[in-house]
Amino acid sequence: MSLAPGAPPTRMSAARTLGVGLGVPLVAGAASVLGFAPFYFWPVPIVALAALFLVWRGGGSALQAALSGFAFGLGYFLAGVSWVYVS
Repeated sequence: MSLAPGAPPTRMSAARTLGVGLGVPLVAGAASVLGFAPFYFWPVPIVALAALFLVWRGGGSALQAALSGFAFGLGYFLAGVSWVYVS
């Protein structure tokens, strides 16, 4: 479904933008922690970064890309902060 230039966004496109633009990077950032000890699933951070790059490529603006990067970093930090506590 494409919108005409200048048309207001629909509710579905706004939900998709939030889900893809913020949800996917948040989950990918949290999954990146699996590359650390004790899990050592080293391919997961590579796939997570690829997902972030795909979200950036499909983004519409620099602000959306910045928010996606922030969501990735937030997921990465929140999931990995327990590792810092243990060390």
